[in-house]
Amino acid sequence: MNILVRKATVKDVIPLALLARVTFREAFGHLFHNNENLISYFAKSFSIEALTKKLNDDNNVYWLAFLDNLPVGYAKLIKNSPSKFIEDEKVSELQRIYVLNDFLNRKIGHLLQNEIFEEVKRIESNYLWLSVYVDNPKAIRFYERYGYHKLGTHIFGILNQNFEFSVMSKAF
Repeated sequence: MNILVRKATVKDVIPLALLARVTFREAFGHLFHNNENLISYFAKSFSIEALTKKLNDDNNVYWLAFLDNLPVGYAKLIKNSPSKFIEDEKVSELQRIYVLNDFLNRKIGHLLQNEIFEEVKRIESNYLWLSVYVDNPKAIRFYERYGYHKLGTHIFGILNQNFEFSVMSKAF
């Protein structure tokens, strides 16, 4: 089992778009009352055009994880991303970290998390924050193992549905 994690570039936009759609559906698809809302969200957030724009933005850093050359996970860091829950100017956001369900429990999330931590240290952020769905105890435990703690909650809306998320952070 050969695992490779590397920073993504614009040349990786197609596997990134596919991973983003599939992993988001695996994690949240069951929550959507209307599949068309999910498809609309994908078109807005995970299209080739949208991801190309995000990959070209220097404030974003993406990583891809490969298992035996197969793309199986990804992560996204926003380097400068203040939070209303943190009173500091040097704050980054772990916006996305996903691994395909078939490849969970293979330490891929751990490797992605370590890459994020190294980047946060390199850019000298004082805090890293994230949002995690309140009814996802497995993800919450994952983040707690890495030293994140809960700061509060917020609502995230996708079209006509609202979802409650916990905000967690880690100091560096």
